[in-house]
Amino acid sequence: MPKPKLSIKKTNPNNNIKLPSVVRRALTGVAIGGYFGIFHRPVDRDRDFVYAIGVACVMSILITVIQNWNKPFDLARILNGFIKLIIVLSIFWVSMEYRQIFYDSTGKIGVVIFMTSIGTLLGLVYGMNESRKSKQKTDT
Repeated sequence: MPKPKLSIKKTNPNNNIKLPSVVRRALTGVAIGGYFGIFHRPVDRDRDFVYAIGVACVMSILITVIQNWNKPFDLARILNGFIKLIIVLSIFWVSMEYRQIFYDSTGKIGVVIFMTSIGTLLGLVYGMNESRKSKQKTDT
């Protein structure tokens, strides 16, 4: 007698809940920010905001070069992307330095709230940027 095949029942594809892109990106930001808040450990060093902004600058340069490697040269597009990247990465790295200040003044809960807020903000910014880009592609 042949063995019966195992079958996995497929769920109804109409039951999928599809969140808008902006909401998905914001929730991803919440998760990443919460992670950096929850797993923060206090350190015994001074805050170095110049170093944080320097790291953001170096990362922005590298990401811009990689993103535009095989694309036609368009200085306005490259500078626009670079400026946006440097702002977002500076916010991220400076907030990483601010964690210790929040830890000293409000404790672990304050750090979690602060980093979750920063993650939400950056997720929303990224989601709105992606949403704007997709609308521009469909309009043209």
